[in-house]
Amino acid sequence: MKKIVALLLCILLLGSCGNKKDPAVEQEDKQTENAVAQTKVQDDVQEDISSVSTDPQQEQSDGEEVDIDLTELSSTMVYSEVYNMVSEPDKYVDKTVKMKGVFGFYTDEEGKNHFGCVITDATACCAQGVEFVLSEERIYPDEYPKLGSEITVIGNYDYFYDGNFINPILYNAYFS
Repeated sequence: MKKIVALLLCILLLGSCGNKKDPAVEQEDKQTENAVAQTKVQDDVQEDISSVSTDPQQEQSDGEEVDIDLTELSSTMVYSEVYNMVSEPDKYVDKTVKMKGVFGFYTDEEGKNHFGCVITDATACCAQGVEFVLSEERIYPDEYPKLGSEITVIGNYDYFYDGNFINPILYNAYFS
């Protein structure tokens, strides 16, 4: 009987030693993982920032001059910059903006057509649309991209209020 009790006691003691870590070691491991992840994000952001020219009239390879080229940024940075355009719109007025997104369209209650470039964040859970008005009149849908297709649009930034909401818009826009 003593042998059985001793055997069970050994099994219990050995079984409880498993993979448990000291709470201080677990906390340190989590902090290290978080620091590595944060460093990776900071490196990605720095890479995105350094890839964008600081020249206010950046010349594109195809001869387009833009002030803000969102096509050079990661999806997270693009979404953040568009958020800034809505939050602090006066900083962007009359800047030439180049952006890539999904073509969107709707007709308002007065029957006016509105066209937009819809930009999502990296996880595609959040979206922000930027309306645009082409410099040359076109007939919808014949002379526009297919609804939901990827577009690149360039135009002069401005904004307007719709009730209490700020809506960004690109005037004199064209597809690139």
